[in-house]
Amino acid sequence: MENTQDKTVDYGRLFRVPEAFVQVEGSWKKEHSFGKERENILYSVAFRNLSAKTQVFHSNVREHLRTRLTHTLEVARIAADMAEELGLDAKLAEAVALGHDLGHTPFGHVGERAIHRFSSGEDRKYTLKDGGRMDMPGEMRGFKHNLQSVRLLVDYTTGCEFSNFVLYGIREHSSTEYKKLGERGRTSFFGIYKKHCGVTLEDGAVIPAWSVEAFLVKWADEVAQRHHDIEDAYFQKIMSPKQIMEQFRELSRFAETEQMKEIYQEMGRLAENYEFLSDRERDMFPHYLAEFVIGIYVPGLIREFRECMKKVAEKYGIRIPGDLENIYTKIQESDVREIFSLKGTEIEKCDKKLNSGLKYAILDSYEVQRMDGRSEYIVRRLLRAYKSNPQQLPDMYINRLMKEELFRFLSDQANGIMEKIRNELGYKIDPGDVEKWHNYECRNALRVLLDDPETETLISPILMRVIFDYVAFMTDRSAYEEYRELYE
Repeated sequence: MENTQDKTVDYGRLFRVPEAFVQVEGSWKKEHSFGKERENILYSVAFRNLSAKTQVFHSNVREHLRTRLTHTLEVARIAADMAEELGLDAKLAEAVALGHDLGHTPFGHVGERAIHRFSSGEDRKYTLKDGGRMDMPGEMRGFKHNLQSVRLLVDYTTGCEFSNFVLYGIREHSSTEYKKLGERGRTSFFGIYKKHCGVTLEDGAVIPAWSVEAFLVKWADEVAQRHHDIEDAYFQKIMSPKQIMEQFRELSRFAETEQMKEIYQEMGRLAENYEFLSDRERDMFPHYLAEFVIGIYVPGLIREFRECMKKVAEKYGIRIPGDLENIYTKIQESDVREIFSLKGTEIEKCDKKLNSGLKYAILDSYEVQRMDGRSEYIVRRLLRAYKSNPQQLPDMYINRLMKEELFRFLSDQANGIMEKIRNELGYKIDPGDVEKWHNYECRNALRVLLDDPETETLISPILMRVIFDYVAFMTDRSAYEEYRELYE
């Protein structure tokens, strides 16, 4: 697009996150550091787990193929570079990028979809002890990795606090529902985290904690995917150099510099003569591939985001630093989100076409479909196993269910539940002392509740959410090993 922005205006500075609206758990934070949040994510167990989770190809196929961890690091680098170039907060962008996939399941998106379908009652063996079919209540349904990332940081991370702006960015990097599934695509359960991703006003209203950095990370995620999905498909021999060049034909229109044009021409030459090339020349193809994709997307997105900031600034009268803070609560988040989606721009149209082509070439390939089918089977079998006998869950998850989740969702029935446990176990258990329960006490209490059809029906949806948490946290390897332990 034509570069019409005013070079004298530092739009990035105008759109820095207003410190006055940074909140943690709904409380205002006078002193806060997005850099600290970035470090907390970087050094977390959930982040390290990403090294053994599938991006597209299973993490144990080849050592040099992308995992969720290497994907995340690439997203963080792209996002931070673009944020710095635009004058935005690179630490915020990096924190969002590093945390965006923490809630991802083993085996990639196929594991995510398997849990979502299970949460919607699509498994025929999802039954209760009395033989009846248990259907998850509407408010307990749904699973998406970005929403699970927020749950993980809010409820499963101790000793760390995460701000509304970081959590919003993590949530919004991907869609929050499966739109193609209609009502079955709803993710109602995660509505309880809406306040954590927003700014709570004095009157109790909650508005989304949007930032330009959040929208930037969403695009950085797409850029990283385009680049490494193609490169990994090349290494796996799913796409030949000629097929890759066919996919790049539309993207090549954005090659404005002589360097990018030369790289594109050299890639074409290598692809055309690939079977006659030396090993050294062949090794140059993926190198050029990476440089071409990043070299086309990043400058183009930087230009588009400058134009978007200019458009929002003119629309809402943002002229000097501080103006955004004064009108932040009056700006419609849906409006700025639509603007920064770049919908209708040339680069968005081109990316949409490229993404569609890659889906058919890579994700629908025999190799990936065969791998995904096996992965979905393993995830569904694990969910069934823990539902049929929750005592197979680790102490941490049973303790969380009994000490926190039940009282969180069944506060009105808490007294009745505790009375049931007291009567069955024959000794006094005080709900006020629940934090002091030992592992065996939590297990005994769960057994009592599941043995009675009435309380089983009551607690089963909450139990399933904890089971989803456990399975989602697994790596590819641990999920497969657990499956073998339980079924082979």
